[in-house]
Amino acid sequence: MGFGSDGAAVMVGRRGGVSTLLRQEIPHLINIRCLGHGLELAAMETISQHANMKKVTDLLRGLYKQYHYSPKAWRELRELVEILNIKIWKPANLGGTRWLPHIEKALNTLMRDYTPVLTHMENTLETRVKTELLDTVQERLRKRFKDVETPCESSR
Repeated sequence: MGFGSDGAAVMVGRRGGVSTLLRQEIPHLINIRCLGHGLELAAMETISQHANMKKVTDLLRGLYKQYHYSPKAWRELRELVEILNIKIWKPANLGGTRWLPHIEKALNTLMRDYTPVLTHMENTLETRVKTELLDTVQERLRKRFKDVETPCESSR
C-alpha cells in the first residue's frame, strides 16, 4: 500500500507524522512524495535566490498591494485606461496553493499592462497631494518598476 503526500513534516514526520502513524497499522506502507509539489518548491527556491527574479517578485507584490489596497489608485488607473481606450487587468496576488500559476498570471498581467501602469505611477507622483509615506512607497515601487527590464524587451 502507498501513501502520497507533499512531504511536509506533519505528513512524514518520524514522531507524529501521518505516514508514521499509518505505518504502525500498516508496516509495509510505502511513502511517496508528490513530484509536482517538490518541483514547485525547487522552482520557488531557485526564483528566490536569483537577484533579477527577486526584483520581479518584489515588483509584482508591490503592484498587487498598490492596486488591491487602494481603491483610489485602482479607480485612477481604470480612468486612465478608459481615456486610452484599452482594457486592463487588476494585478494578481502571488500567493495561493500553487505558487507558479499565480506568478505566471501576475507576470502576464504585468507584461500586458506595463505601459499604462507605469504611466499611472509617474502621473500619480507628479499630480497627487503628497505625503512622506506615499512619496516613499510610490517612488520605491516606480523605481522597482523601471529597474526591472521592460517585459517586452526581455522576451525578444
